[in-house]
Amino acid sequence: MGPAAGVLAGLNMLVATVGAETVMAGIGLTASAAAAATVSHQSKVKAAQRKKERMRRGEWAMDVCWSCKKSFDRGPSDEACKKDAEFLRRFQLPDPKRLDRERSAQNDGRTDTSSTSDGAAGTHETRPDDAEVFRFLFSIFSSPSELLGQMNMQLCEAFRKRFTDRHQKQQLRRPSFTGKSVTAEIAAARAVAKDTLQDTKMYIAHMLGATLQCFPSLASTPEAVSSCTLAVERIIYDDIHAMVFGEFQRVFKSADNAFADNLADIRREQKYHSAALLQLPSPQQETSKDKHARHPVLVEDLQKAEAKLVAMMQETSSPLLKLVLLCDGFRSICCFAEKLHQSASNADMLIPILCAFLVECPRICRAGSDFVAEIAFISFFTNGGGKGVEGYVLTTFQAAVQVIAAVDLPRGHAKELELFINDDESGAADDTKDDEDEFFDAVSTATQASQFQT
Repeated sequence: MGPAAGVLAGLNMLVATVGAETVMAGIGLTASAAAAATVSHQSKVKAAQRKKERMRRGEWAMDVCWSCKKSFDRGPSDEACKKDAEFLRRFQLPDPKRLDRERSAQNDGRTDTSSTSDGAAGTHETRPDDAEVFRFLFSIFSSPSELLGQMNMQLCEAFRKRFTDRHQKQQLRRPSFTGKSVTAEIAAARAVAKDTLQDTKMYIAHMLGATLQCFPSLASTPEAVSSCTLAVERIIYDDIHAMVFGEFQRVFKSADNAFADNLADIRREQKYHSAALLQLPSPQQETSKDKHARHPVLVEDLQKAEAKLVAMMQETSSPLLKLVLLCDGFRSICCFAEKLHQSASNADMLIPILCAFLVECPRICRAGSDFVAEIAFISFFTNGGGKGVEGYVLTTFQAAVQVIAAVDLPRGHAKELELFINDDESGAADDTKDDEDEFFDAVSTATQASQFQT
């Protein structure tokens, strides 16, 4: 009771000295302070949630578009209106390929000069292609007297300002200043990249929506919408590609380094034996008996694929156009696979060929090429390519990257890069499968297992 009695005596003296009202008032102040702190914390949480919601909806882009529309007091130019009317008429024309098929079915091989002349007159106008739509929208976006030109300029300025402010804040929060760990810095970099990519999506979405509203012809058919989307992407990414792709380079830096290191080891060690199947010497070299005089090159289909992938990485910045070139290159690889295996291509057949192709093409996968970041860039802004052929192409390339990154050369030959399975090995595997039903002695089985583990 000694310590307890001392505490009670102290409390009695405090109450007697300052009064019971003062003590209760102090307790009330403490409770009020705690309640205020709780409310402040909840307010911060709600403010962060509202900020995320505004970021997701792209309110900054919405405000820029609305203010630009209110301040712009002119309408579209006469040339733009005439071109829109022309596009509206031409996008309604039938597909020339389908028209040729229908005409050939109706003619049944007959040669009628009148029908030929009528067809030539009727097909004088064709549907606008992607290049024509791009030229038209580029002239509109680059004109300060057009609403879309003003809107694109202001959105680009706002995007760059938000990007710069975001990275300046990140620099002030570096571990050297705040003492944070490397893990916290990586998490902060990912958060900054996420905000930048969301801003990019909102920038493109608002410009695309405004373009479709200003020119109804570009929303008249699915082909028109596709051409418009591709043109808007090409125009916008010509300005902001370096900033946006830089985020992917930072996020996927370690993955790109691991992929490049493994690729260099495979090329140096030459543990696989698929190169001869991908290469084809010239006819003059085939007759030569000197092995050193032969300089094999990739077969024609793989040369086409290499050219498409090089163009995808070096000549364009639009994710949609990159995906188109990637699919074109993949189509050439499929043609090579079908000729090599004399059967329809499938994933089990294509992934080893694609891996060997990437190993044999240093123009595509070289040091500093950021191939993993390129695939991630395309996949993110095209939603994985969708559920069709484009999605299958992206998935196959991602699988090939994972296979190359997982090859462990110190353990021996990289069988996952073989284009054909050895018949002896496959026969041995079949024999093993047949022998699974047989009875084995426990001692001999244990001995074999221990040798295998060793």
